[in-house]
Parts: sequence; structure tokens; C-alpha cells
Amino acid sequence: MILITLYIISFFINHYVSEMVINAIGGSFFMMVSVTYLFTYPNIGAGIFLFVSIYCFRQVYRANNRHEFQKVSKLKHDLSNVEDGEFKKYTVNK
Repeated sequence: MILITLYIISFFINHYVSEMVINAIGGSFFMMVSVTYLFTYPNIGAGIFLFVSIYCFRQVYRANNRHEFQKVSKLKHDLSNVEDGEFKKYTVNK
């Protein structure tokens, strides 16, 4: 029930950290369920819960990559719009 509530809250929060935390918690939960089912019902454990947990962890990596791409594109945009005089703030003083 707590996991469902966290997922619903994450729909309204548009931040990469919240997306990563929610998916990491969900992936960990489904991984624990998967390990339990793997010992008793191997087909169900491997067929359903394992793939759901892998998908949750995949979403964590995708959120991180999306955030890093946004940071890089913002920095490229800032560097492309600077004039020669303003470029000095990005260089190292020697």
C-alpha cells in the first residue's frame, strides 16, 4: 500500500530524484518478491516479478541519463550564447 501511494505521489512531482527513489524502492520490493517466488514457484518468480524489478531499475537509469542530458544541453546552450568577453568566466585563471 505504501508503494502504491509513493507511485501516485510521484506522478505529481516532476523531479528526477523522486523518480529515481520511487523506482529504486519499487525495484527493490519486486526483487525481494521475485527471490521469494523463485524458490517456491520458479516460473512465476522469473516470469513476472523479475522482469518488473528489472524494468524499475531500468527506469532509474533512464531518469539519471535524462537529467545528465539536460545538464549537458543547458551547458552547451550557455556556452554557445556567450560572447568573447563573457567566455572568461568559464576559463581557469592562471
